[in-house]
Amino acid sequence: MRALAVLLLAFLLLPAAPSRAGYDLWTAEGGPFGGRVPVLHSRTSDGSIFAGTEGGGIFRRSGGRWEPRNSGLLVFDALAFAEHPFDADTMFVGTGGGGVYRSANGGRSWFPTNNGLANLMVRDLAYRPGGTRLFAATAGGGIFRSDDAGTTWFPSNTGLAVLSVRALAFAPSSTNICYAATDGGVFFSFDGGQTWAPRSSGIAESTVADVVVDPANASLAYAATLGGGVYRTTNGGLSWSARRAGMGEVYAEELLIRPGASQTIWAATRNGVFETFDGGANWTARNAGLADTIACSLLLQGDTLYVGTFWGGVFASRDPSSGWSARNEGLTNRFVWELAVSPHDPGVVWAASYGGLSVTTDTGWTWADASNGVLRRDMRTVAVSPVDPGRLLSGAFYGGVFRSSNGGAGWVPSNSGLPSNPTVTAIRYRPGSGSHVLCGTWAGMYRSSNGGSGWTSSSSGMGSKKVWGMATVETAPMVVYAGTYENGLFRSRDFGATWDSVPIPERYVRAIAVDPSDTSIVYAGGYYKEGGGGGVYKSTDGGASWTRKNEGLIDRSVWCLSVDRTNPLHVLAATAGGVCETWDGGETWEPLLAGLQPLDIRWVSPAADRILAGSFGGSVPWYEDAIVAVAEGVVRPEGPLAIAVSPNPFNPATRIDILLAGAHSSLDLSLYDLRGRFVRRLHHGPAGAGSLPLVWDGADAHGSPLPSGVYFAVASSGDARAVRKVIIVR
Repeated sequence: MRALAVLLLAFLLLPAAPSRAGYDLWTAEGGPFGGRVPVLHSRTSDGSIFAGTEGGGIFRRSGGRWEPRNSGLLVFDALAFAEHPFDADTMFVGTGGGGVYRSANGGRSWFPTNNGLANLMVRDLAYRPGGTRLFAATAGGGIFRSDDAGTTWFPSNTGLAVLSVRALAFAPSSTNICYAATDGGVFFSFDGGQTWAPRSSGIAESTVADVVVDPANASLAYAATLGGGVYRTTNGGLSWSARRAGMGEVYAEELLIRPGASQTIWAATRNGVFETFDGGANWTARNAGLADTIACSLLLQGDTLYVGTFWGGVFASRDPSSGWSARNEGLTNRFVWELAVSPHDPGVVWAASYGGLSVTTDTGWTWADASNGVLRRDMRTVAVSPVDPGRLLSGAFYGGVFRSSNGGAGWVPSNSGLPSNPTVTAIRYRPGSGSHVLCGTWAGMYRSSNGGSGWTSSSSGMGSKKVWGMATVETAPMVVYAGTYENGLFRSRDFGATWDSVPIPERYVRAIAVDPSDTSIVYAGGYYKEGGGGGVYKSTDGGASWTRKNEGLIDRSVWCLSVDRTNPLHVLAATAGGVCETWDGGETWEPLLAGLQPLDIRWVSPAADRILAGSFGGSVPWYEDAIVAVAEGVVRPEGPLAIAVSPNPFNPATRIDILLAGAHSSLDLSLYDLRGRFVRRLHHGPAGAGSLPLVWDGADAHGSPLPSGVYFAVASSGDARAVRKVIIVR
């Protein structure tokens, strides 16, 4: 079993064991930060900002950092917010498939409220000004209304010929007037949303994404279209005219009028943010500093404008003409496809995600962007050279291969010999070689003998199949398995020169793992598609025959499998329903779900003494998978390590001494709260024999003071552990 990691369980003294009994937790505080933000909202009562994300649910920003607010959510695509006009604690969120959720405590927890809501894809929520009638715009059921804070819903579609509705806009100056943006143009209501009539004359595009109404003039409105930029009406929608000078026929997603200056309008488009000071007569792009120019949502809070983007998270500016700055600390909403643990240092892990490439050098505590030179942001795979940690290869969806020779500080395209703009799904070095590499694409397999500088087709026996996954193993460096989309599993015994079809009863294979202690044992994961297939398969004869191993498996869409090198009977599975593990070579599976949100996990890897997961919408959560127990008032025997704390309790600072019987090449001292969540790292590195003095000022890793309470200082070096309770008294 790998070295023990840390989870603190106050008042209990439990032995470490393979079965965790549900005590351990996932945490995703380290990043990488960013993600898809289709909606931003400022809460009226306290000014805190809420971000609705795709896949990651709801985040709240207060004090400079985002924190998840997903308690009670079952669907994690958050598309719209609304507040009760007379109850500051009552909030609503519209979701992509889960309908409407309500919060009675200012967004700390949520519960569904969908009685009568016939369509659960809710794109917008809006209160009729001055009243308590709430409207929901849905993607296929039209518009619904509720007069009892979402408890019951009724359709409000009379005259609404198009039921795919994207946005609602009530006129602030005339509460009976409302505009609806739909996939079939604009509709208009003069009776507060009870009946509708089409009002799209002059708009050439069918899909209208948003409408905003001038605060003082209900007849003056602007429409954002997908493919035609912005239009304006001055007669309540009877006719519209294009207002896109300087913008062009862009895909415009959202519009925002500046309060008190109605000629100033901002547009979030797929070409970035545009600004006008003359009511749309002239637009200017405002994209300096905007790492992601696919803008989705806008929010003005005070003098600060925020924009939510498609993959880059949230950016802010007080003056868009002067540029933007990222505001993503804590926003763990990246879509991570693959993780690569460095063969040179298990604490160094690379992440390929929708958003680029990221790297951690401390096993997931912190992440840094490493995308300089990567021209495509949908990165699907990354690999580290087995002989040189500075040489890496990565692959993009519809973007080819990128190569780095300086540890990821810069990348260059490396597509010689590949098809034009190939979709690259898997890159693997031959174990022990920095020259021989295989590149799996949706047009077959390619091979390089010069470290990825040039490629040749290597699909003999396979053809131009869509390669979806690939696995090598150090103990048999010439053996490679390749999973495909729709065409099953292939194997090569000469590192890709020739391939044989493997008779597995599964068409869709991405997950593959080979037991390094016995290469005749192979695991493969299938994708549950069209009502069949999926699950885990195991072969004990090198792929000649397979047996399904699904007892206890929580989901049959298996994206990744990883064999624990220190215990080959311990295998991890990343599935569409979370992470599972087996301690008996696949005979039985146990879920590892505590703290894991969202649950769609695309990759899982042991890294040093923890497990890292690549989450589809939740960045890279980590799992510390064994228990260091702490009993109240009991000193645990600590062998080569001991901890002394003085003063304790303390305020404002305390000294933590690590007492060492001998020298340690890698010593870690970290602090955790009562729930086992990481708080701060005080030391990581070598230490000599004797006493190592450290000072803790009671702040977390971001410098924010922590509240009064019980915390735990944990020293670790290899298998040795020492724990001490530390108490803050404010």
